[in-house]
Amino acid sequence: MNLATRPFYNDRAVHLALTGVGVMVFAVLVLFGMRLVDLSRTHRSLTLQAEAAERETAAVATQTARHERAAPTAALEALTAAAEEVNRLVERRIFSWTTFFNIIEQTLPADVMLTAVRPDADERGTIVDLALIGRSVADIEEFIRRLEGTGAFADVLARQGELNDEGMYRAQLRGRLVRVDETTVDANEPAGEP
Repeated sequence: MNLATRPFYNDRAVHLALTGVGVMVFAVLVLFGMRLVDLSRTHRSLTLQAEAAERETAAVATQTARHERAAPTAALEALTAAAEEVNRLVERRIFSWTTFFNIIEQTLPADVMLTAVRPDADERGTIVDLALIGRSVADIEEFIRRLEGTGAFADVLARQGELNDEGMYRAQLRGRLVRVDETTVDANEPAGEP
């Protein structure tokens, strides 16, 4: 046998390389299979949780509808009235005294003095009663004009007025306070000047 004429094949290296590639493919397939099984379990668990949540939601909706049908109309009306009262109380709580007095200070003429303030809430908003003393009726009218000019007050009316013993005019004003915010106050207008 002549070895020079016979080709030499390295079958072992080829088989070894193919076996290595096969082992890697098998390992990848096993890893993907394990991941697929894990994702399948997670999907099944989430599906069961979603179904349980849907059943619970349906049960709560049924129970709510049953309670709404069972509740007497008078109780619902009382609840509505109580909610409106709470809203009025919250509105009173939101009333900003600082902003209110800034507006008063900006609009009060030099010859008018504020002696009392009483806010009250109704269904349309906050009503404010003001007690004033002024040197003349014109000064009090100027104050009313300025208040309404700010946009923070509406429907300001003099409910009562009288001349006192010192020659000053005492007046009771009542007006509706529109939603007051810091932009209502004009910081450039000096207090007490026409």
